Amino acid sequence: MARAKSIKFEMKQKLGSMEYFGHSKHELQQQTRQEQARLMQEGIPFDERRRVDYCKDKVFSRNTMATYQGEISRYGDYLASQGLGKCGMDEAAGHIQEYLDYQSGRGLSPYSVHTTAAALCKTFGKNLQDYNVPKRELANITRGRIGAVHDKY
Repeated sequence: MARAKSIKFEMKQKLGSMEYFGHSKHELQQQTRQEQARLMQEGIPFDERRRVDYCKDKVFSRNTMATYQGEISRYGDYLASQGLGKCGMDEAAGHIQEYLDYQSGRGLSPYSVHTTAAALCKTFGKNLQDYNVPKRELANITRGRIGAVHDKY
């Protein structure tokens, strides 16, 4: 009998399969825009057109991949703490909003919560618009922990 894989392992495998380093994101964005324009001419509603995205299941940057791997690792730890360490991808996807609320409740900035949401949505193939993520506002950005002389300007 095969050993059940941890959700953390499954998520890392899924995200790793999206690695697309060295390829042109620009070309795929152009193809996406062309397809969306074609659908618009056919009268397809906006909500359906916006879901066409040829870049959605790809990660083009090594730094983004490293950030997303860290985020899904923390999500896997959270699921394990909730007794869901061996759950499947579908069940784990059902706890995304709960985790985002947990992150917000811990006092993380809206930017940090948004990064978490982006990583989870990429991994599970979801749309960020489907989740309640705190609004990011430029006025609320805090630069570092200690003020610097040039921060006055």
